[in-house]
Amino acid sequence: MKQWFYIAGNLTKMAYRMTSDTFSPGAKMLALLPPLLSDNDLLVNWFLGHDAAYDLRRIENHMTHDFWAYQATIAIRGDWQRLVSRCERVLAEPPGASGEKKYLGDHRFYIALARGDIPAMEDAIRQIVTPRALSARANDEGGFTKDLISTPAVIYAKIAWRHGYHLQIDSPFIPQQWLPVAPLDLYRNRYDFLA
Repeated sequence: MKQWFYIAGNLTKMAYRMTSDTFSPGAKMLALLPPLLSDNDLLVNWFLGHDAAYDLRRIENHMTHDFWAYQATIAIRGDWQRLVSRCERVLAEPPGASGEKKYLGDHRFYIALARGDIPAMEDAIRQIVTPRALSARANDEGGFTKDLISTPAVIYAKIAWRHGYHLQIDSPFIPQQWLPVAPLDLYRNRYDFLA
């Protein structure tokens, strides 16, 4: 399975190289799922270094969706001071747009991650997979994931595992077998155009 996530991540990488835009920041955050689940550090690091996918002005404005989307990149990088500062800013002055309020719990996860607070991380992720939260975020999921997993919850749990925090969250929307970080000995592109 990690092999196929690796290929999926490389296909996204290829698409990013073909055209550069800063539209749909939320989709770009959710596109971190395949690289993270592949456990291939080279691929993950490529996405971490691809800031061109984001509007660098908007990612600093805590009232935008771009701000929320970029938090995952900062968390994977382990830039704890910056992450906490950004979370404190958005939680102290939440966005007025009702569409962004549903992501405030994500920032609580990030603060807990930066502080190494496993129970708070687990609690924040559990809140993301409640029926109400899943319903509010239903449009965030794609055809391959809708009603099967919570992409943000899996991403957050995987980020925590990458930083050594072995979260245990009992939810059908977070496959526990996907969370341990165990890179393959060899990754193959399988398709010539990905070489």
